[in-house]
Amino acid sequence: MPVEPVADLDAFREALRLALDQSPLSQKQVAAELELKSESSISDWKQGRVATLQPAQVFALEEVLDCHPGELSTHLGFLPLSAAGTVEAAIISDRDLSPDFRRVVLDFYRKLRREHAGRSERPQDASKEGDLALKASTGRTP
Repeated sequence: MPVEPVADLDAFREALRLALDQSPLSQKQVAAELELKSESSISDWKQGRVATLQPAQVFALEEVLDCHPGELSTHLGFLPLSAAGTVEAAIISDRDLSPDFRRVVLDFYRKLRREHAGRSERPQDASKEGDLALKASTGRTP
């Protein structure tokens, strides 16, 4: 059974804003990299006007902005093939989760990944981080 795309335009707009803020490229440079006629398309996307935005454009935007595959596209209800089989793909395809809960779980998972990125992981660190994640998600310490 195919999964219907679930768009969360507010989350997409926020994720795009953050990605643009973190990028060393200007909005004009991003538009040029995407071979857009003008940077007004990006302004439209930032405002949530995404009716003409195609999945291939979102995947290219993720690449230009150095995002993880699916970091922007998941908010529009689709993933690149390179993200298939990921935790994010599993969350998005879980029909038992409401769209709002999917967003919460995705945001939490991405937050954990960002916090973990760049750290050298030692076995005892992994255990502590797992304990912290469990405490954050359940309010209990193992």
